[in-house]
Amino acid sequence: MKKKFDRVYQFKITLKGIRPPIWRRIQVPETYTFWDLHVAIQDAMGWEDAHLHEFEMVSPS
Repeated sequence: MKKKFDRVYQFKITLKGIRPPIWRRIQVPETYTFWDLHVAIQDAMGWEDAHLHEFEMVSPS
């Protein structure tokens, strides 16, 4: 069963220290947990849960 949601959040994920820049833009529903976001990032980058990464909030509200 699909969860209902009203908002979609857009994230730009950028790898640090890489030239040329490597980035992905993803959109996820407001119902996503940090685990769901983690899985979305893994999928967007083509990773298999073996790359070091962290969440960083640049301008939290």
